[in-house]
Amino acid sequence: MKDQQIQFGYFKTSGVGTTAIVNAGASTIWGAEAEATVQLLESLILSASYTYLNTQVDELVLPPCPPTICSPISTPNATTAEGEPLPYSPENKFVINATYLLPVDPSWGEMSASATYAYIDDMQAVAEAVSIYATLPDYSLVNLTYDWKGIMGKPFDMSIFASNVFDEEYITSISGTYENGVETGQVSVPRMYGVRVRYNWGG
Repeated sequence: MKDQQIQFGYFKTSGVGTTAIVNAGASTIWGAEAEATVQLLESLILSASYTYLNTQVDELVLPPCPPTICSPISTPNATTAEGEPLPYSPENKFVINATYLLPVDPSWGEMSASATYAYIDDMQAVAEAVSIYATLPDYSLVNLTYDWKGIMGKPFDMSIFASNVFDEEYITSISGTYENGVETGQVSVPRMYGVRVRYNWGG
């Protein structure tokens, strides 16, 4: 891939940190995906997917940051470097889902309960030379869902869900400003419960 776009972090002359997207070089990206679904029983469906992703920056030439834009007391940083992977590109990711179709009278509608397990490999967020926190650890998530479609023969659907059931704590992104004396990041969404209701118009 030519003219690779990457995130460029810098401090403005006002001292406020920000980022920009720049065309900085070339990279190689290749991988594979696999999906499978099997119905073990009339009411039990299992599905799984796996993604392998290999990325590498082959060339990186950062444009100069004009002194009218960048603070002279800070060092602009890129989210990757030559020979390193693209940012936020986990090498391995897989998802397993089990759905159970509840045996209820069809006049009640369709009910199902499902559980999903997802694993996301560790990933490099910024260039290794930029921050000691450059690599974000791997993490796993478990989500549960109960769906009721066509409630009592009416055009209403309802879904009750619980996401991040085990309240996994992980970092989703970092700023890559460690060299300038401060590193900031964004944490994951905590365990959540909720209900969704939908009305189907027409049809």
